[in-house]
Parts: sequence; structure tokens; C-alpha cells
Amino acid sequence: FNVGTSSTVTLEPSETKTVEIWYRPNDYDVLDKARVQLMSPEIGEWAYNVSGIGLAPKPQKATEMRAPVHGGKSRMVVFKNPFSEAVEAHASIWERPSDTGAIAAHDDDDAPKFYR
Repeated sequence: FNVGTSSTVTLEPSETKTVEIWYRPNDYDVLDKARVQLMSPEIGEWAYNVSGIGLAPKPQKATEMRAPVHGGKSRMVVFKNPFSEAVEAHASIWERPSDTGAIAAHDDDDAPKFYR
């Protein structure tokens, strides 16, 4: 959890402000908890408990490539590891019956995780 762009908030009399809190989980299906504190010498401390659960990543959208017959074209495909540990992935091309290629990333159990 992080406080947004500014950690200092000024409240005028009877004013309401929104404080942006960022949540970026390091794992999924784990409950993360934090305490947000607003402190002022004039009024003391306001405290709010916040919590969140990371969601499992979903497969990436397909990346489509088109090239002329006997021509070539390349495209960068970006994979982002959402976890706090390193993940080893292997990229490969899978042929499909329609004679189009598909790319997949595999982890240690050799199951495709991202594909087209």
C-alpha cells in the first residue's frame, strides 16, 4: 500500500478531501493489511485500516501479426512477471492447422500460460 502523489493534505473548514491509496499485491490469494494514518498537531490522529487480496493474473490478450507471403515482420511481445519471485519462461512457436503460428510461454510444468 502507498499513499498517492502527495502525502500532505490541507483541509479547509468543513472540507472533504479524497486521499488516493495505491495497492500493488506481491502475491495472489493472500490478505494484505495496512493502516493509513492522517495526523495533525491541531486535531490528533485519524486512522483507517485497509486490506486487499491480490487476484491471480489472467492470460494476456492475443498479439496478432500479419506479414506478406514470403515477407517478414517482427513484433515485440512484452511479458510482465506480477510475482515477487523470479519466474523462468520459455517462448516457442506452435503451429496451428490453419498454418498460422502461436506463441506460448511455459513454466516448469510445461503448461502454456500465454498463447495465441
